[in-house]
Amino acid sequence: MLTPYRVLDLTEGGAQLAGLLLAQLGAEVVLVEPPGGSPARGDLQWWDAYNRGKRSVVLDLDDAGGRAALDALARTADVVLESNGVDGEVRPGLGEALAGVNPALVRASITPFGLTGPKAGWVATDLVVQAAGARWGCRGTRTGPRCASPCPRP
Repeated sequence: MLTPYRVLDLTEGGAQLAGLLLAQLGAEVVLVEPPGGSPARGDLQWWDAYNRGKRSVVLDLDDAGGRAALDALARTADVVLESNGVDGEVRPGLGEALAGVNPALVRASITPFGLTGPKAGWVATDLVVQAAGARWGCRGTRTGPRCASPCPRP
């Protein structure tokens, strides 16, 4: 279905699901990893679950040669997926810079709380996301402490 499309996947963590879904729909997905590999490789079950069907390249984006290689990939890509990483940092302007190389590039930035606004800098741990979604208000007992979902019922 998406066979003619190339996707550059610059995501980490749960955002890697987006590239997986596009790969399963037939797109060529190129996962760009930092030197030493993606932090997700530390958990091979996670890695296999979220990155199967993708092609992987290792690029040092802090190096001129790595950025030139990324620009070359962007010239032939249709979509770029980016996210804030496991450490909560966002590479500001990377998607915009790639759009300068390829103006037809469709950009999708996957973040838990957006790129701007009062919560943009928040790190999205499981507990933070559950609390922000009001799930903690309905977990635990009336007299006991709140607990993360799922939690045992009394």
